[in-house]
Amino acid sequence: MASQGSKAHIDTIGSDLQIRVRLPIDWFVLIFMSVWLFFWTIGELVALNILIGIVWPVPFDLGFFGFEFGEIIGTGGLVLAFLLIWFLFWTRAGIRAFRALLTMLAGSELIEVNSGGITLSRQIFGIGFPKTYASDKITSLRMMNKEDRQPIRKRSFGRGKDGLAFDHGYDTVTFGEGLKRDAAEEIIRAIGGRFSHYLKGAG
Repeated sequence: MASQGSKAHIDTIGSDLQIRVRLPIDWFVLIFMSVWLFFWTIGELVALNILIGIVWPVPFDLGFFGFEFGEIIGTGGLVLAFLLIWFLFWTRAGIRAFRALLTMLAGSELIEVNSGGITLSRQIFGIGFPKTYASDKITSLRMMNKEDRQPIRKRSFGRGKDGLAFDHGYDTVTFGEGLKRDAAEEIIRAIGGRFSHYLKGAG
């Protein structure tokens, strides 16, 4: 069950627009990720305990597993390499899951629009990495359509929602995912009222 839609707050700063969109919460994903991270934490501690027991063969017991992983002996280098690679991938998966959880709980998208281009930044607690798209390549600012949702994107969460899109050269850029239709239309009107060239080519 997902939230009904994100809300947008539009500010005018001189001739520029600054729009902040609260990212939508998918409650099913939120609950699933919370449970998954609980078991991930246990797996992380177990793997770390095993690695410490192999590299430093002194009993090192977390005290609640009923036996000491530090007592493992005769472990070959191949097993150690496998465990280390597995641990690195497992840690990476947990970090990505934790980031996705924080994004749903405290995430927002900052959209800055001026005559020089559109800057997008997905933020957690106000911290993010902005990316600017040059104005001379931006066309067809529009409501996100079916074709815009189809390409596989790098983000794993929040994909496939309603939102906005524009063409940037040969690429399609989507943003404002989860926006209610009236909020998305309000953003298009606000941008088009000041920077009508971004709407060029829109149907």
